[in-house]
Amino acid sequence: MKHVLTTALGLRLMDQEPEVRREAYLKLVHLGIKIEDFESAETRLLVIKEGMTDKDPRVTEVCMQFLATSIVEEVEVTIPWEKLTNKVKHTQENLPKSRRSRLIKSRRSSMASEMSQY
Repeated sequence: MKHVLTTALGLRLMDQEPEVRREAYLKLVHLGIKIEDFESAETRLLVIKEGMTDKDPRVTEVCMQFLATSIVEEVEVTIPWEKLTNKVKHTQENLPKSRRSRLIKSRRSSMASEMSQY
């Protein structure tokens, strides 16, 4: 099925209209198709070359998004809460008392923002 989609969308990537090319790259991203799903190295190079050298910057931007999703894998990281709190305690013990309270406040806010990302 992916072979049929990559062939059909690959043709749209070479269309004369920039909006059609842009939509084709967006469709690739939306469907989860990666650059390695194209059957040959020549086709993959052509898709990259055409997208990255497109005259319309919107097409180039979406091509970069497609390539990024093809290359970068999502990684889920779980950090044990004890590890975070132990690190803060160890750091606090080695600082002068006046600096500790400022550090605690900044660490709490940074830890809260880090945890909200997961």
